[in-house]
Amino acid sequence: MAAERTWLAWLRTGLGAAAVAIAVGASYRIWHRVRSGPIGCLRLGYGELAAAILVIGSIRQQRGEAALHRGDYHQLLAPLVTWVTVAAVALTTVTLILLAIGTYSSIKPSSTCHE
Repeated sequence: MAAERTWLAWLRTGLGAAAVAIAVGASYRIWHRVRSGPIGCLRLGYGELAAAILVIGSIRQQRGEAALHRGDYHQLLAPLVTWVTVAAVALTTVTLILLAIGTYSSIKPSSTCHE
């Protein structure tokens, strides 16, 4: 049961990151009528983070299940945890900064990171 709960936690986290990608873009577009630019880049970043979490969770589930059948334990690699954490913190920080800037000024759309 613990392995299934762990997989479900990975799944929820990945889907949560995907929901954030959609929400950040939609809410910013509604508030500021901007379709691309830095927010488009953030949506892409959150989408990539979601995909990475789902893939990592799937691999972790498969390896953990195999280790359980062998009577062993599969340790999650510390560098992997560090990279995912750094990516999530960076995305969150940039999102908060851009949303704070956006409340005081208008961010002009750029030609990169379109939807």
